[in-house]
Amino acid sequence: MTPVLSPAERTARRASRHRLVRAAFGAALVILLTAAGVSFVGVRRFVAASRDMSRAHEVLRALDGVTDAPRGAGAAAHVADLRRLLAGDAAQEARLDAVARLAAGGDEKSLADAVREMRDDERERLEEASARLSVEARRLTFAASFARVIGAMVVALAFLAVRRYMGERERAEDALREARDAARRDAEVVRAAQEESRRAGERLQEVLDQVDSGVVLIAADGSVPLFNRAAERLLGVWRDQFETLLREGGPAFLSPDGRTPLPPESDPLSRALKGEVVRDARVFRRAPHRTDGCALTVSATPQRTPEGLTTGALLVFREAAPGGPGA
Repeated sequence: MTPVLSPAERTARRASRHRLVRAAFGAALVILLTAAGVSFVGVRRFVAASRDMSRAHEVLRALDGVTDAPRGAGAAAHVADLRRLLAGDAAQEARLDAVARLAAGGDEKSLADAVREMRDDERERLEEASARLSVEARRLTFAASFARVIGAMVVALAFLAVRRYMGERERAEDALREARDAARRDAEVVRAAQEESRRAGERLQEVLDQVDSGVVLIAADGSVPLFNRAAERLLGVWRDQFETLLREGGPAFLSPDGRTPLPPESDPLSRALKGEVVRDARVFRRAPHRTDGCALTVSATPQRTPEGLTTGALLVFREAAPGGPGA
């Protein structure tokens, strides 16, 4: 079973993979740059060896010309070529001076020996240049093959990185779509629940409106979520008027004598909001549209959360009969 990862763990894994890919790219680029540097040096050495071989071939041809050409102007021309080719080579230049003197007036055997000595030296240099050329050619071939392999690795890494990125992007888009769908479904459930709650509240209000007793639900903040028709009749106010009265701190009820405001310890609403259950407390209510007012019998029950916190009070009251409870 695939373990379920938290968003932080998924982010950490993606960051780790990205670091590995960047490290692989960096290593591949370093290797490519190193191979390029080695190849550049190898090319320079290859070119130098090629030039040395070409010069040695030209020197050998010029030496052949010295021995084959007639004495005088013909030999002097080849000697001039040799001086150009051997400029900077002190040992060969010294031998060439001797060849030039012999070519101008020496015996042929001495000339042949001097030319042979120079030819042997140039052949050694030719063989050395050829060996260096072969080594550099092998090095360049290896560097080119190595660069192709590293290049293929870089391309493969780039392909894998792009593929992984596209896969992660698709998964992220799928997760986003799923989250949106889940949020849409949750919103529909909430709307349905709210609609059902609204209908249930309307049905409860319809039922309570058929009751002769006044029923009022008062929240701790002074709002009145529930207020039936009997409460409107007995209290002589609408729901919003009763809310305004409570929030302004006005007395909801008077003492049974109809004149004295109820102290908090006797007010059924205050007692219920403090967590006390009140049964059949007798009070007096003087409504705006009734000059004489009316005596009421009030029961109050505190409303609590599962943790025991009081959040409001439910008042149930009716018109009191003369001499009833609390008289």
